[in-house]
Amino acid sequence: MIELQAVHFLAAKNYKEGKKMGLDMYLYAVPKITRMNFMEVLTVDTNLTRLKKEDRELYQRLKPHIVKCKEFSQAYPSLAIELAYWRKANQIHNWFVKNVQNGQDNCMPYEVSREQVKDLYNCCQEVLTNENGYKVLPTISGFYFGSIEYDRFYYMDVEQTKNIAADILETYDFNTYHLIYNSSW
Repeated sequence: MIELQAVHFLAAKNYKEGKKMGLDMYLYAVPKITRMNFMEVLTVDTNLTRLKKEDRELYQRLKPHIVKCKEFSQAYPSLAIELAYWRKANQIHNWFVKNVQNGQDNCMPYEVSREQVKDLYNCCQEVLTNENGYKVLPTISGFYFGSIEYDRFYYMDVEQTKNIAADILETYDFNTYHLIYNSSW
């Protein structure tokens, strides 16, 4: 099962402790809140402290979904829960860009469907069981995107991704939460 770790969606994006520049990739759980799409939820997530003081009605609507976070010895409220993190797994990022982001590689959050997670799982399975499977998840070069070799690190990232996808397919509640992919570099 995936260990849920609450993080502040936008703040965590670029500041993983001890990490330098490079491709960082995340899957987040963001609650489905009546009359709000996932981008609106992410927007208010960055303003929860201000909302508590200035918009009591909206804050009360969000309150049941707020989790307490701690990162870099700082505590803060958040609506987003980090489910998965990759570092420089460019073949996985390439899959998300092509299959979730409609070819737009723009460091913006995108919603991922259950069907897309199933497709990603199947792609990983193909890579791990077929001699030419790596063609299903090709590497891609980019600014600090990591290696483009089909080496043991490539296959370790694919195995990790397969396990993440399997856990999500088995345990994730797509009716209650948006599944969001985001990357930064």
